[in-house]
Amino acid sequence: MGTTSNVAIKSAQLIRPAAVTHSSDPNQRSVDLPITVNNNGQLTVSLTANPNIAPLGDYMLFVTDINNVPSVARWVHVG
Repeated sequence: MGTTSNVAIKSAQLIRPAAVTHSSDPNQRSVDLPITVNNNGQLTVSLTANPNIAPLGDYMLFVTDINNVPSVARWVHVG
């Protein structure tokens, strides 16, 4: 568990958005990211190199605090 801006962070996730043209999308996914914290309290998240878990593309990145409150998402590109 890490902290940022005096808020304890419990987890980080990538969420791949669903297709807008289908009611179900097998490419939609949630990927849990391991968190490491350095001595200065800076958080780092890592992503697997396995393209079956996190295929190339755009994702929403969320961090969740210890009260299970998610952050506002940031769009990131896995490439």
